[in-house]
Amino acid sequence: MRIAVVSDARLPTLPDGSHGLGRSAYDIAYGLTWYADFVVTLFAGKGSRFGAGELVVYDSESLLYDQHGYLLKHFDAILDTSHTHALSMFHSHLPILNRIADRECKWQPPNSVVNSAYMRDFHPTAKIVDTGVDIDLIPFHLKPTGGLAYMSGRHLHKGIGDAIEIAKKLRRKIDIIENVVGTEKWNRLGNESVLLHPSTIDAAPRLPLEAAACGVPTLCYNRDGAEQHVAHGVSGFVCLDIEDMALSVATAENLDRRSVLDWVVKTHSFSAMIGQYSSLLATVANGGTW
Repeated sequence: MRIAVVSDARLPTLPDGSHGLGRSAYDIAYGLTWYADFVVTLFAGKGSRFGAGELVVYDSESLLYDQHGYLLKHFDAILDTSHTHALSMFHSHLPILNRIADRECKWQPPNSVVNSAYMRDFHPTAKIVDTGVDIDLIPFHLKPTGGLAYMSGRHLHKGIGDAIEIAKKLRRKIDIIENVVGTEKWNRLGNESVLLHPSTIDAAPRLPLEAAACGVPTLCYNRDGAEQHVAHGVSGFVCLDIEDMALSVATAENLDRRSVLDWVVKTHSFSAMIGQYSSLLATVANGGTW
């Protein structure tokens, strides 16, 4: 099948994972090409790269609205991984699978997919496809050389203030990891003993899964989608508040890192994710809806 994958146009979509939506779009586009043998064209913002098929650079989603005839003629199905999913709003006749991966989509697109039960609370008609990570790309670290890490950005709702407060309570240094991608990012993260992820706004972030692939347990709160990607007592701990997270650090650092890796391998397989997207794209290509 011929598939168009529409990524977020606001930032470049790159193989080294410059931002969450872009990294997910790239991974799925790559997987559909190499694992499902689809012919994939990636629509992405300026500065993007895609080595597994054609790349079409666009500035904003509005530029695609007038291309509906071209899209219908050249593609069997479209995977829209953007923020607003307005392509379906303006051209509902197109065979579109809408992957809703954050809280910025304020309506209910048809044929939608989310990556957690938390996100389906906001989009109740969506199907769930678990996020998969390609562990062949992510280096496993058995013995950390560092300590506490935080790398979710400086937006207050991402929890940087709580992470710093926890480190102060424990009288520990915290490594705030920023502006690194790909292997450098995973090596920095993998050398830490635990990831603090006290977010209150994330939909269902990839970061705890990537940390698990590195062997690093994650501590998160029980109030957003992050808890969907942390197995309590196995790959980290789901905590009630700052005090609970601070108390859980030592226990998390004693978790078996190979067991953390085994959990993400068993529950968040990259090939399983691609298989589900392949099946759903075939459904919409053949006129199926939900």
